[in-house]
Amino acid sequence: MEKIKTYGFLFLFTVFTNFMAFAADEPGDFGDPGDTDPLDVDPVPINGYLLWMALIAIAFAMFVIKKRREEIRN
Repeated sequence: MEKIKTYGFLFLFTVFTNFMAFAADEPGDFGDPGDTDPLDVDPVPINGYLLWMALIAIAFAMFVIKKRREEIRN
């Protein structure tokens, strides 16, 4: 059980570290007053990870439900 928790936390840490690595620190270049879009920052690719986050949430919910059912039976 400890092994599963360790690998689970390691996996989640890796996924969420990836989000932080692509986050923009500075808002962009505000030097040109004629610029129509002063926020020249690439968007963060969060949409690509929504499927993985949903699968992790479903797996976690199934784990919690199974654990509580076992506690009720005993």
